[in-house]
Amino acid sequence: MAGRTSHLITATFILVLSFLPSTAIVPAPDQCWADRIFAFSGYSSNCNVTKQCVKEADLLKEATEECGQPPEKHSFRESCGLGHYFAIDYTCCAAYQCGSFRVPT
Repeated sequence: MAGRTSHLITATFILVLSFLPSTAIVPAPDQCWADRIFAFSGYSSNCNVTKQCVKEADLLKEATEECGQPPEKHSFRESCGLGHYFAIDYTCCAAYQCGSFRVPT
């Protein structure tokens, strides 16, 4: 019975993966891609992070650096004061580059 259950789980996993669009993994060179950046303080390596309220200019700067050019579209999320937010959603139309996440110091 345990063998039958593991085969069912494997089949379900493969079925779900087959329906993931390729853009969910890496977008094609001519496609735009969307992302979200949260401002936080602390260390993500030990799960000790706190959302941080920052100026919209700082979030836009981070999105521009991540994208490699100014984002095509952007919107700020979770207002925490006049011109201050916790996150930014943005659409980048530059070629996707797999970068590493920086840990704030």
